[in-house]
Amino acid sequence: TKEDRDDILRVALGRHIASGQVLIEEVTPLTTEADHIAGVKRRAETWGGMVADELDRERPGWRSAFLDDSGAIQYVSQHGERDLVRNWLERRLVRLRELLTRLG
Repeated sequence: TKEDRDDILRVALGRHIASGQVLIEEVTPLTTEADHIAGVKRRAETWGGMVADELDRERPGWRSAFLDDSGAIQYVSQHGERDLVRNWLERRLVRLRELLTRLG
């Protein structure tokens, strides 16, 4: 039923939010560890692609909402690449929370 599919998607969104939060927690304390930041970025991009693909399968059009950067959160410091990764992840998590709200 639609309710069952919505419940399954709610669980998936919660799981994706938790995974994204782990990536943010990993990248946030980094400052000059370029190799480690690059590794988190690669994993974040893989995570984002998997989430976008799942959203596309489950709710056509939600992929675009997930990847939308309007009203973007920005953290800025002297650690440019780290901040880019963190900002991208934060925006994706905001969008996932918005999509979760749409499900009710």
